[in-house]
Amino acid sequence: MHTDSSPWYASWDPAFHAIPLALVDPDFAKKQLLLLLREWYKHPNGELPPCEWNFSDANPPVHAWSAWRAYRIEQRQFGRRDRAFLERVFHKLLLNFTWWVNIRFLFIDSHVCFALPSDSASRR
Repeated sequence: MHTDSSPWYASWDPAFHAIPLALVDPDFAKKQLLLLLREWYKHPNGELPPCEWNFSDANPPVHAWSAWRAYRIEQRQFGRRDRAFLERVFHKLLLNFTWWVNIRFLFIDSHVCFALPSDSASRR
């Protein structure tokens, strides 16, 4: 395998994987979502590492959407409402959202946009 195309891991992977996982094992899906939100990985300012080799980049904030989807899937499929999971994940996701608002939002022509480090648009 060519070294430039070797598999790598992005932090949004478990967020996307959690949705189909929740259909068969919602507890495992929720554990996967909580894993990267732990203090071992998430920066105290709320930033999630984008991937294993570039900590200055950013991935779109999909973890909150995925956590809500996993909650709703579990509710529909298994009849359980795991509000403790939502409470546990809320504060961590709120920190991540705050980081996005303060660091990665651009306001262009009255529209809110997500900015990545490679974006050349001017800030606010």
